[in-house]
Amino acid sequence: MSSAARPTKNRLLAKLTPRAFRKRPDKIIQIGKFDVAAPFNHYLTWIAKEQPRRDLALGVAARLVCEKRGPASILVDVGANIGATAAIMATACSADLVLVEPSDVYFPYLEKNAARFPNKTTLLKAFVADGAPISGSLHHWNGTAHVEPGATRETPTLRLENCAENAAFLKLDTDGFDFRIICANISTLAAWKPILAFECQVRDDSFVTDAFETFDALNAIGYNDFVALDDQGYVFLSSRERRQADQLVRFISQQTKDKVRLSTGNFDFFFFHAEDADLVEAFLQDTAF
Repeated sequence: MSSAARPTKNRLLAKLTPRAFRKRPDKIIQIGKFDVAAPFNHYLTWIAKEQPRRDLALGVAARLVCEKRGPASILVDVGANIGATAAIMATACSADLVLVEPSDVYFPYLEKNAARFPNKTTLLKAFVADGAPISGSLHHWNGTAHVEPGATRETPTLRLENCAENAAFLKLDTDGFDFRIICANISTLAAWKPILAFECQVRDDSFVTDAFETFDALNAIGYNDFVALDDQGYVFLSSRERRQADQLVRFISQQTKDKVRLSTGNFDFFFFHAEDADLVEAFLQDTAF
């Protein structure tokens, strides 16, 4: 789920247009049971071997919640990118998938890769937020993309309820917008009660504020237990103490302010609703394989 840094060469490659990407040969990566096609400079082309645990917890969470809630479960992946995280979930269980990705670069890869999954799959080329248009444009970098605000164009957004009827598991990875999506769709989360996985990035003080507001909102609707993994996929902390979640945010914030090399670039949080508190211990055991 996490973004990855690479040398200057990839900074130059990141400036290529979608058309330029299509002219370069694809790379094929083994993700779970599937061969996944990726752009030639996508970080997964090198990180899959260097970080073998990366994102595997998504498959664990998907399997556990589907075993509990049954075969009619729906898994929603917002920021599906090329479909690598969906491949992990499709390897773990046969539940329906809803995969959402706005990028002109990555969506064609998502279409190609999703066709390999046996799961019933719905693809949406869209931004998810609060339903209001956003101003800005997508900037691609090394296998990820983030919105840079600006008046260049207005793009419509969907609310979570426009993407699926329900979700047993919701994964967010939107390079800085995860907190806002959660807070804007908190009533939907209260109704769905999914296991919720999202990326915690901290670029400046506004991210700290957004993180704390997000934790408050989740606690208020019954999300108390959480597990934090580092960006390589290792379990860092399991707790139901809100202040410990806050401290992880401060941990990244302090290093970002000091402009030092981050000991972990971000945390991936898995939040469990009170009704799924029984899954936390199994999740911890199965992610410590």
